[in-house]
Amino acid sequence: MGAVTFAIRDINSINNIVIPHFTDYPLRGTKYLDYLAFKKVVGLINSNKHYTKEGLDEIIKISHNMNTFIKFTVEYSPNHAIESNSKYMPINGHYINGFIAGDGCLAFNTKDVNFGRMS
Repeated sequence: MGAVTFAIRDINSINNIVIPHFTDYPLRGTKYLDYLAFKKVVGLINSNKHYTKEGLDEIIKISHNMNTFIKFTVEYSPNHAIESNSKYMPINGHYINGFIAGDGCLAFNTKDVNFGRMS
């Protein structure tokens, strides 16, 4: 059995491919919250705030509340995943397992020229 990895690491592709796709076909469950955090970081990068200490601190703060570090006290399901909600979006052919349980990476490496990485 093998695995296939599709990675996008340049900001133009993130802005023009990843963000529009997950806006049109949003993730389900808590991964949706991670997407919203990821999208916020992309906004900070697009406005060049990641070059400031404050902007970088904000990105680090956001990353510390993603994935297993996310903080919420009740079971979460986004409105678009609840059939009785008017914003419900049924799963169709554009959803595949990787997009339902999508995985991404926001990483920082302070010891290298390639300081930050998003994929």
